[in-house]
Amino acid sequence: MTVLCVASFYKGWKFLEELARQGCHIVLVTTQEVYNEPWPACVNERFCVHKIDNFEEVRKAVGYLARSRDFGAILPIDEYVVDICAQLREHFRIPGTGVTDAARFRDKLLMRIEADKAGVPVPGFSAVLPHSKLKEFCQKVPAPWILKPRAESGSVKMRKLESEKELWAAVEELGDDQSHYLVERFVKGNILHVDGVVWNGKLVFSSAHRYGKTPFSIWRDGGVFSSRTIDKKDPTYAKVHKQNDELIKALRLEHGVTHAEFIEAEDGSIYFLEIAARVGGAHIDALVLETRGVDLWIEWARVELAAAAGKPYKVKASKDLQGGLFVCLTRQKTPDLTEYDDEEVTWSHVWDYHLAMTVASKDGKRVDRLLDAYQHRFADDFLAIGTGGDRPA
Repeated sequence: MTVLCVASFYKGWKFLEELARQGCHIVLVTTQEVYNEPWPACVNERFCVHKIDNFEEVRKAVGYLARSRDFGAILPIDEYVVDICAQLREHFRIPGTGVTDAARFRDKLLMRIEADKAGVPVPGFSAVLPHSKLKEFCQKVPAPWILKPRAESGSVKMRKLESEKELWAAVEELGDDQSHYLVERFVKGNILHVDGVVWNGKLVFSSAHRYGKTPFSIWRDGGVFSSRTIDKKDPTYAKVHKQNDELIKALRLEHGVTHAEFIEAEDGSIYFLEIAARVGGAHIDALVLETRGVDLWIEWARVELAAAAGKPYKVKASKDLQGGLFVCLTRQKTPDLTEYDDEEVTWSHVWDYHLAMTVASKDGKRVDRLLDAYQHRFADDFLAIGTGGDRPA
């Protein structure tokens, strides 16, 4: 099978390598910014466009390539090209997730509407337009609120607003872009994420975790990013898995991988926040691999190819450990981790002014101690504070 992969970031190496192992001919279309990165040798052909988010430009490029190539699948490498890939599939009549189905995993307003209709608890929300409905929302739902874009990833461009005056000032600043935003009740609590694999409309694998500092806090103020597996004995474990199952059914995903986020309010209630049909960022895939033995990038490739070829698919966890993940912006270009030598350290990765590390063990209390100790040590030894860019990788 000839597979077209589209990427706006330099990532997804294991995804590409698995496609190659399955015998695919890989054609990569990406941006000029990352075209010259050291992509895996398994990529057979590589092309670039000026603007990867311009459908007409990408359509013309793919149309030219399709003159001599029979694409069996079109696959996105990252969140920012999910919509483009859906449009390409529909235009060239290639099987896979179409525009409407993809929108349920990209448009934060649509995913909330669909979840709410299905009975999945969601914080009170409203589109910014029309203003009359937003005024009604303000009267019914007390501040603070979060103003967030409908299509960005993670915490990008989110703003917390404490009063109606602040809200309307922020809305006015958006000008003609107001329709691209929604407003949501701010719920104080812990952020959870569930990462899974979907086949024939059902979750066939999932793993639940709890962030340390919220992604919004990290994006706004910096710090050591962390996440921890949720213990099966924790009452939250069963509740969030149940809600995630209901969410996947409500959003009608046939196959793929998912990264869903929920908030665990102070009263124990759990609310849906957002979901993406891709592997979670910030090395969450490493945490899942080290604690459950499932490589989400590889499984994403396998499930996409099985669907495209009409073949069966199965996935099975080979581990059942508790663990934690740390990611940190560092003061040093190549931080030295030699003193972090506890036997529970199962994986680490150092690159320019960044580090990531996982710990895993059957002993949950040991994981908790390491999470606490390492976050403090990372802050002292490495941590640099930087401002968020336009997009998270």
